[in-house]
Amino acid sequence: MPLLLAGFLPTVQEAQRMSALIKSGTPAQSTRLVEQAIEDAMARRRAGRRPPGQADG
Repeated sequence: MPLLLAGFLPTVQEAQRMSALIKSGTPAQSTRLVEQAIEDAMARRRAGRRPPGQADG
């Protein structure tokens, strides 16, 4: 759940799915998943879009 708490994943379901993928993957796969989640979150932020369920300011 750390990615959810950091604001990178917008829903509990998405955070749980990511957590399961990270735990079941190799270290290299897990690293890539986390990097991709961060890249996606930063792209949303740059585009000015908030993830679903996240309130304004």
